[in-house]
Amino acid sequence: MAAADSSSVEFQSGDPEVPWVKFTSMANCIEVLKQSAKPCAVHFIDLSVTLLTPGDLDALCALLTERSDIAVTKLRLAYNALDDEAAPAVLNAVEHCSQSLEYLDLSFNHFSDTGLGFIASGCVTCQQLRAVYFSNNRISDAGVKCLVELCRHNENINACDVSGNEGVSIAASKQLLRALCGVHGEAPPTLIHIEQVATTAADDDADQSGSASSSPNARHPPPKTPLRRTIKTVSYTHLTLPTIYSV
Repeated sequence: MAAADSSSVEFQSGDPEVPWVKFTSMANCIEVLKQSAKPCAVHFIDLSVTLLTPGDLDALCALLTERSDIAVTKLRLAYNALDDEAAPAVLNAVEHCSQSLEYLDLSFNHFSDTGLGFIASGCVTCQQLRAVYFSNNRISDAGVKCLVELCRHNENINACDVSGNEGVSIAASKQLLRALCGVHGEAPPTLIHIEQVATTAADDDADQSGSASSSPNARHPPPKTPLRRTIKTVSYTHLTLPTIYSV
């Protein structure tokens, strides 16, 4: 059975340039993977908008155990209304892909800080992981702290999206950005592309003016070293995180 066509435009999330193999259901996915020749050539699995259950994810894990030749490098589970009860099953799936997983998209679900914490603990073991998308869930600053620790532990991560989470403050988003950029705000070693919310720049100016007024005798900070980067202003419903992609 062939995989379904790509997702409708209205269900986009994460990186739109990924050439996903879109499945209509977990049963469809498992059937295709079972029938694939060894080693399996399917690496980019899109199970978005399929009403996944924890049982579906357990079935995928069972197949990955049976077929060690299946190397999932990109996994998209967006738009499935997954909540904290499904987090252990997502964690299990992540751990089964830990040797190969580079990209995880859990956008537009119902995870809270608790569920995110479960999943982030599994992502720590994914040394190839480069992008994590948690946009439009139900996380707050506490969840962002988990992602900050994940980014500090796994220096390969260069994209982490928490936009659309109303509980995430500007301060927490900046902390996550600093973790992505490295210690003391240094740029990653590769050329980067930053998508930045317009209010962030104004907020930075306000921070600088506020610190100057509180310490009139303080020495002005040295000018920032210019970074090789492109800044594109985008607008989200609720602010916040500049999403970084390596190019």
